Amino acid sequence: TILALGGASWCRLGSDGKWSTILQKYLTSSNTSIIPFSAANMGLNISWSQHMMKYQGLPAKSIAVKVNGEYTKGEFIITRTGVEGGVIYLLSTMQKGKLEKVEIDLLPDLSTSGLCKKLERNRGKLSKANFLRRVLGLHGVKFGILREFGYPFPEKALEFAKVIKNLEVKIKSNCAMDYAISTKGGIAKDAVNSDLMLNDLSSVFCAGEMLDWTAPTGGGLLTGCFSTGSHAGKSVAKYLNLKLTI
Repeated sequence: TILALGGASWCRLGSDGKWSTILQKYLTSSNTSIIPFSAANMGLNISWSQHMMKYQGLPAKSIAVKVNGEYTKGEFIITRTGVEGGVIYLLSTMQKGKLEKVEIDLLPDLSTSGLCKKLERNRGKLSKANFLRRVLGLHGVKFGILREFGYPFPEKALEFAKVIKNLEVKIKSNCAMDYAISTKGGIAKDAVNSDLMLNDLSSVFCAGEMLDWTAPTGGGLLTGCFSTGSHAGKSVAKYLNLKLTI
């Protein structure tokens, strides 16, 4: 038997993870044979002010996000309740527990010293917003985020540069598991052997997201499911051949 019962996100499509409470009854060697599910590849909820609603559905491009020392360049999308997108999914998946804050570098291709030189230019009759747009290219979504979390803007160039390069964004919460693209948790690595057969249930093999692993969305999840499915299938063939030769 091959079990490929999925994780626990998007339960309205049938992936609710309820199989775990049934299967746990048959796994007697350890109470931790099944790791509790938690969200992976999920968005982050942010308490936006009303002025950010006009950016809903728009991308913040060419930025970098920093979380607990992890620094990743990419882009994300502004949503009604927060942010989603590749760089957010990646960093949120790699963290344990709830994120309290992230830091955004709005101009990752520009050094702090280079940014200071640009900020020290004579602004003339330009408003602050127009100056940032013309000299730094900070407009639209990027300027909205800067105003949301960096206002009032510091007058000194170095202090303002540090804000732009290390803009602290407070996170309200992680998106709920049912709105996550995938989940962590499931059958623990120690509960199966190298053939993906359950140690407590001879001839029962497991594959896919019901195993405790995770990967970035965008191909990694599919690759993991296909590869474990292929390995489980080959393991079954090997198992049957061994049984037949005895």
